[in-house]
Amino acid sequence: MYPEDELIPISALSQYTYCPRRAGLIFVERQWADNVFTVQGRHVHERAHRPADTRSDGRRVVRGLYLSSARLGLFGIADVVEFPDQDPITDVTIVEYKRGKLTPRRKLEYEVQLCAQALCLEETLNLDLRRGCLFFALSHRRVEVEFTPELRQAVESAAQRMHEMMRTAAVPPPQLGPKCRGCSLRDLCLPEISVGRNAAAYLRRLTNDDPAPPSQPHRNGDS
Repeated sequence: MYPEDELIPISALSQYTYCPRRAGLIFVERQWADNVFTVQGRHVHERAHRPADTRSDGRRVVRGLYLSSARLGLFGIADVVEFPDQDPITDVTIVEYKRGKLTPRRKLEYEVQLCAQALCLEETLNLDLRRGCLFFALSHRRVEVEFTPELRQAVESAAQRMHEMMRTAAVPPPQLGPKCRGCSLRDLCLPEISVGRNAAAYLRRLTNDDPAPPSQPHRNGDS
């Protein structure tokens, strides 16, 4: 069990799953930079988090619900939780809002975040949740996510590793990859350093005193 002052945000698990260094820069070194994707995402969540208690199709819809888990050492806010008016109570649905479009590519970082919210709610209300939903704002569509044993284990592992990073303050070194292209922290992270042997070589390339290494192939990434 973690004491209250050692709880970490649920969103840290999503960031860690996407890129451990990005998670370290944000939550250990307290660095941040916005780009168009992060600003749009923040606006989507601000709208979703506006506290409200409404009803839809015989279900009670709660927005901006605070969550926590002493076992995993997590806290956060669920965008939407839908409760049935009648039993079974296990028909509760957590919905996490995302700014982008629904794509065929699985985004494990989103699923880890959603499942972590479910584990917090299970612990608080003694529930057994089988699945939740991701809502993609640009597509106006939901996709169901099953809380499999493998996904639950991924949450447990990410929580343990993130707590260890917070305890040791050991931020992973930069490593250039496809995800770097769209990352809002690229100028703070300096992943290009990982292409050369050391920071001095990178600085020489910046001043045109050293030939640049072959360009690295990229695919569009998400921040």
